[in-house]
Amino acid sequence: MARAIGQVSISASTMRKMPVPLPSIAEQQRIAAELKEQMASVEKASESAEEELQTINALLVVLLRRAFSGEL
Repeated sequence: MARAIGQVSISASTMRKMPVPLPSIAEQQRIAAELKEQMASVEKASESAEEELQTINALLVVLLRRAFSGEL
């Protein structure tokens, strides 16, 4: 890292010399499996939220229809 006029910069040649540690293949596979599982949970939650939103919107339509027809 070098400072020049208050800005920090890192030279490309310095970056090339820096080692980048990688986890083992087994660890990478474990991480990928965990992320896949978490993404499936997120997708499931998103679908549930979308279903609930559709139900809420349907109820709003019914409520408005009843209100404007004098049923309430």
